[in-house]
Amino acid sequence: MASAHHEVGREIRALLEANEALRAVAVDNRRALTRGLAMLERGTSMAQAMAQAQVADRRVHLAEVFAEWEYRRHRLRLAVTRDALAEGMTISELSRAFGFSRQLGARLAKEAAAQE
Repeated sequence: MASAHHEVGREIRALLEANEALRAVAVDNRRALTRGLAMLERGTSMAQAMAQAQVADRRVHLAEVFAEWEYRRHRLRLAVTRDALAEGMTISELSRAFGFSRQLGARLAKEAAAQE
């Protein structure tokens, strides 16, 4: 990897870690949902099933892990935007490559420039 893309590489690795954390939460939540469904099918009350599944704690944890994933994705987009623009890509080309509007591309370019 060229040294010019060092920050992009670092942000990719951080997003990969966030992906793994999100996957682990999804797997754990799948297990909890499966157990909860079995409890409800056996006639367990909703209150008991929710308490045993620790629904509130799971919701908070998922929100925290997902927020970290979104933060890491945004950081990667900013790093890619800086490098792509430095290499001569236009905001329109970059926006098409990312698959979002030119307006969002322009906002990312402005934010990326402000962080330099």
